[in-house]
Amino acid sequence: MSTFGSSRWRDATRLLLIPLNASGGPHTLRQYDVTANAWKTLGDLGDQVRLSDWSVSPDGRLLNYLSARDGNVRVLTLP
Repeated sequence: MSTFGSSRWRDATRLLLIPLNASGGPHTLRQYDVTANAWKTLGDLGDQVRLSDWSVSPDGRLLNYLSARDGNVRVLTLP
């Protein structure tokens, strides 16, 4: 996969990626599993992340991001 975007490690074997969306639509969240060598789309955020301002909780269960729409912080439980 040759996608450009913002990434964070979820844990030792899973990388999260929010691909750049040049069309201006909502961002999606993807996950790469190193052990399975496979990408999986986790879902549509329903919003855009402002200036790559997002992080993952230390236990890998939660994701928070700054909404580009209204500047509020959103918190999501990851599947």
